[in-house]
Amino acid sequence: RAARPRPAAELGAEVALPAPSTGPFAGDLAGVLASRRSSFGGFTATPLALDRLATLLAAASTGGATGSDVKPAGERLTRLFVLANRVDGLEPGGYAYDPDGHALRRRPTPAEPLGELLQRHYLLTNYNTEQAAAVVAITGRLAPMLAAFGNRGYRVLNSEVGAVSQTCYLAAAALGVGCGAVLGLDNIALDDLLGVGPEHGSDERTLLFLLVGPERTDPADIVLTLDSA
Repeated sequence: RAARPRPAAELGAEVALPAPSTGPFAGDLAGVLASRRSSFGGFTATPLALDRLATLLAAASTGGATGSDVKPAGERLTRLFVLANRVDGLEPGGYAYDPDGHALRRRPTPAEPLGELLQRHYLLTNYNTEQAAAVVAITGRLAPMLAAFGNRGYRVLNSEVGAVSQTCYLAAAALGVGCGAVLGLDNIALDDLLGVGPEHGSDERTLLFLLVGPERTDPADIVLTLDSA
């Protein structure tokens, strides 16, 4: 319990979310599993509907609530934050997700346009992060995990991060939303933006980022036909 994130109610004013949709998950699970993929270069810089973001967050949070030999079902070692870039009905900026109340908690507003900030702090070239509708950040508290479980604490925490990210991928596939996990964002800069990390008196840190948003469905801009003769 000492490794759990602090209560979401302490993180800012509440922003209500639409109820998560269950319809997209009632179909062919095998087909949804087969359709999971990373949206490399596919984001369209168009807004994501708020109800879809709400459904993604609710689904992803279930990945962290699975019981294990170190925690009972329903308890989480991770937290979800959202950097909303283009989400209908949501002001651009950072939010903490409260899974128990299915609501967002407002974080400090960034001083510069969020899309520009995300692009500047992305250190790789496989994504244009400015085109993503939102970034879902998975955070956790490594120090108390190591104190409680030794080196195993690192693996336990990362296993929950993996479960959360894969659940988000599955939900995105069911909703027809693009999704891509990245490690190339500057963790220290985004920790500061979200108000976590040692500069904010917290041992909570960002561990993995998931870019989400509408993606293109048309073919590539260039089609090269190879002559087999």
